[in-house]
Amino acid sequence: MKEIRLHGRGGQGAAIAAEMLAAAFVKEGKYAVAFPMFGFERRGAPLMAFLRFDDKPIRQRTQVYAPDCLIITDPSLRHSSGIFQGFQPGGTLIINIAHPPQERMHPNVQVLGAVDATGIALQVMGKPITNTCMLGAFAKATGWLKLESLVSCFKDYFAGRLLEDNVQCAERGYQETKVIPMHPPRLQAQRKAPGRIIFRPSAANIPGKKYQRIMKRITSRPVQRSQGIRVADARWRIGNFALDSR
Repeated sequence: MKEIRLHGRGGQGAAIAAEMLAAAFVKEGKYAVAFPMFGFERRGAPLMAFLRFDDKPIRQRTQVYAPDCLIITDPSLRHSSGIFQGFQPGGTLIINIAHPPQERMHPNVQVLGAVDATGIALQVMGKPITNTCMLGAFAKATGWLKLESLVSCFKDYFAGRLLEDNVQCAERGYQETKVIPMHPPRLQAQRKAPGRIIFRPSAANIPGKKYQRIMKRITSRPVQRSQGIRVADARWRIGNFALDSR
């Protein structure tokens, strides 16, 4: 079962986007369930919508606490607290943003789908209603759904010129989405510092020249390694000194 959480604002169509997405999955023979959660019921207020789909019937009706995919329809919400709460490792992030972020937005993001949905909606419809454009971006970034299945559901929600505009938004969202694989950060190999040769005197009276000769002879040799074990890690006794490498 895959779980999806949408974050948006009132008036952007995030709630109806979850319904259309569920209908498209059903058209492809999946089981799907979607429902919204509202805070203050006013335009511009943050809201969430949830979606689950699977090959078998879904009994769970709770909120999505551990999403496999996040859809952020408003770019101002990406820094809000709790946006990435429970986000699963290897997840997909679909975000409405003009320019893809340079930084890694979250360690669990494996695939980033970035699209300027607001710009597309303003050009096509003259209003910043980004839901259908984000659905097109979802289809491209995840590959879980065909664009044709998604667009075929629009006639149940729109008609006339509004239908044509939303179909165009979805198609442009699909075409203009930048899908960026986010490889996990590589751990840099930690280079061990060269072994320090420490002389610990075991006798009081050591001639200075003899000390210098021993130091020059030992420190000029590179630290050898044999079968992963540093030879210098052993202990020697040279004259009146104990050679110890740490």
